Amino acid sequence: MPSLEEGSGSLSLLEAMQEGKPAVASGVDGLPEDVEHGGSGLLVAPRDDDALARALERLIEDAALRRRFGARGREIFEERFSPDAVVRALREVYDEVMRPLGPIGCT
Repeated sequence: MPSLEEGSGSLSLLEAMQEGKPAVASGVDGLPEDVEHGGSGLLVAPRDDDALARALERLIEDAALRRRFGARGREIFEERFSPDAVVRALREVYDEVMRPLGPIGCT
């Protein structure tokens, strides 16, 4: 994902993580929040073609690293982006917003 800008993350990056694929991404915008450098993939500087090539070569040459990064990417996806994780996060937000109101009842 050699993007020069990304919003809060990339759908294609999240889909790759869901499938347990290792990531190589530019360290721009929201991508470093999704890719753990050295954990689920490698982050490179934007517009640094040499760094991008080295990162890709490193993954091509190291099957164990690809598997480790892919497994961690899958864990991150499940923790943060799976439907269950999204529902949990929304429930936490709703609970926090509603807490100051106290119990609401009908009379």
